[in-house]
Amino acid sequence: MNIDRFTQIEIAKGEVRLTAILDVLKRNGLTGQPPFGARLDMIAHHLAPQNFRAFIVTRRDGGWVADLLLHSPLPESSARLGSPDVLGTPDALPCLTYEEACRAGIEMIAQLLAYAQTPAALRT
Repeated sequence: MNIDRFTQIEIAKGEVRLTAILDVLKRNGLTGQPPFGARLDMIAHHLAPQNFRAFIVTRRDGGWVADLLLHSPLPESSARLGSPDVLGTPDALPCLTYEEACRAGIEMIAQLLAYAQTPAALRT
């Protein structure tokens, strides 16, 4: 997926939306920051909130999808089809409502932050 499918207005609004989401998640302990001295793997580094650019929910294929735009793409070794600069809910299975897509996208962001802040040695 590529960010070229989004307009600059969508990205600007998505940046504001992402900031609000990250603030709420941070207040609930999901910072994406690993404990001091923890080893980071390459993926966790790219999944840190500093690499998150915007959160956009759009209508697609009769439903709604949520996308998280990244400043820099994930490393190629972590992807089957190149280096994605957008992570999101499946386009092939859109959510029925805007609210459902928002919830699914926020849950995805929460899981990414939890992964990024867990030291590699503790991941199973």
